[in-house]
Amino acid sequence: MEQFLDQAEMLLRDVVQSHDISTLIILHRLRDLAEVLDNLKLYGECRLTGDCAIDLASALGRRSPEFRHEQAETLSLIAGLSVYQPRARSLFIQAVSVCEEEVANKASDPNKYKLLIVLHRAGFWASGRQRVQWLEPAVRLMAKDLPPKMVDPGLRSAIYNNYGNGLYALGQYANAMEAFQKAISLYRRWVINNPVKYNYNLVETLANVGATTCYAWKRW
Repeated sequence: MEQFLDQAEMLLRDVVQSHDISTLIILHRLRDLAEVLDNLKLYGECRLTGDCAIDLASALGRRSPEFRHEQAETLSLIAGLSVYQPRARSLFIQAVSVCEEEVANKASDPNKYKLLIVLHRAGFWASGRQRVQWLEPAVRLMAKDLPPKMVDPGLRSAIYNNYGNGLYALGQYANAMEAFQKAISLYRRWVINNPVKYNYNLVETLANVGATTCYAWKRW
């Protein structure tokens, strides 16, 4: 708790004394401060800070297209905070829409990667059909559009695992199993080099495979 309070005090001081700091850095500090306040369960203060970050990001996005991804990043980060749960779906929809517009304007790998990150966050937050709707295009981006080396194996595996969970919730067990197996193959490849980071994820995904197999067998 003291660590979060110290961090909140430092971030708030930086925002207040920001006359020599760029607007973009202020936006990043506001986002960080909102997250800390959410962790501290200071929900009123978190909403105030988060709304300020959203408004500032929106103003930057209107001022220049180069800040549109900052707007999407801000929307998706604020949407993931617990106090924003009632508004999360709307905020994620806005964030995804901004990134999709940027890809439509310029279908570069960096723009597609930024869309992938926002889809991943939205899919992690959602469940069932909404999770599948957001992660399906994320899977397509990884499989067809983005260079393999551009997507971190941890991110790639997490997307496949969460996508599998969404498919499982919809009763699409064969498709869920395929997604889980892709995640497992990636985790196994990396767990040797970094067991601390990937062992838990591998075990979790193996458990998902077991649950899917068991439930599918009962349905037969």
